[in-house]
Amino acid sequence: TEAEAADPILAAAIALAALTGVRRGELCALRWSDVDLEAGTVRIERAITVVAKMAYEGPTKTHQGRRIAVDEVGVATLRRHRAFVEQRSADVESALVADPFVLSYQAHCGVPAGPDTITHRFSALCKRLPDMPEFHLHELRHFSVSMLLAAGVDARTVAERHGHADATMTLNRYAHALPERDRAAAAVLGRALGGSSDDIAFNGSRSLDVT
Repeated sequence: TEAEAADPILAAAIALAALTGVRRGELCALRWSDVDLEAGTVRIERAITVVAKMAYEGPTKTHQGRRIAVDEVGVATLRRHRAFVEQRSADVESALVADPFVLSYQAHCGVPAGPDTITHRFSALCKRLPDMPEFHLHELRHFSVSMLLAAGVDARTVAERHGHADATMTLNRYAHALPERDRAAAAVLGRALGGSSDDIAFNGSRSLDVT
């Protein structure tokens, strides 16, 4: 993609934002020590916040940490980005710091990419792409929540994964995703009944092929 060729840091940020749904400040605060590639998990315990153009590393919005799973796509993304980080460090002979940030525009990865920097670069990328509607980085988080709810993942799991205070807030904020769950439920019932009325015999009894 264009992001991978022009800005590998942004490309990794986009992929991870969509796959994990974490807030941009949490994403920027992610260190490699938070990533377990073998287990396929990422630990979210900190966030980068910007106040008066100064970046600070502190707790998450809810002041609670969480560990979330990433699938093989997420693991592959992280492995590929780690290889890029190590190669860049070697190319410019700037050794990685002891606990490097996952997203950093510095070869030593001792300084995190700023949340505003990622946001502005993402907006600029969208403007360069033909026929691309106006799109904001935070919408990747909304995409993650909505897709999981529409797929039938329970609200508590979605809330915990995205660092919401409770499942009620998740349901209230993303109620638009619930009709898709209802439609999916209807499809399940339709498949269970064979897909058409012709598959149901009403000769005093019902003959259903339910698998």
